[in-house]
Amino acid sequence: MRIGTALNHRDRASQSLRSLFRTAPMYYSSHDNLMNQYRVISDSIAHCPVWVKSFVEGQYRLLSDLHYDHLEFCYIQDTGDNTPPILFSTAKDTLKRSTEEFYKAGKGCDLGKLQSNFFYRGIGDSYNKPY
Repeated sequence: MRIGTALNHRDRASQSLRSLFRTAPMYYSSHDNLMNQYRVISDSIAHCPVWVKSFVEGQYRLLSDLHYDHLEFCYIQDTGDNTPPILFSTAKDTLKRSTEEFYKAGKGCDLGKLQSNFFYRGIGDSYNKPY
């Protein structure tokens, strides 16, 4: 493969990755969706030289690590009725309810019994789909 062609493939894959991670917080993309899109991008450069694949993989790892700044770890308390569950965040600067409520009430051990997952920041107390 000619170097110019390889560079074009690298640049196209790089642009696709940046676009993917730039829009993920806006559309609350799930982890599965991000992985599927990355596989599509990765498959598009499967025939390229190793250095192109390494560049794109490194960029994916960097953007993936930066993406975690948009997420927070939450415990999910089911309310038992048709209302959405309550999210308790471990983050200090959150719009959701804090896990400190459990600790202040002396029920910190109860957190281990709740389901948990990552959620996007900035949603408030409303329930959104897990990351």
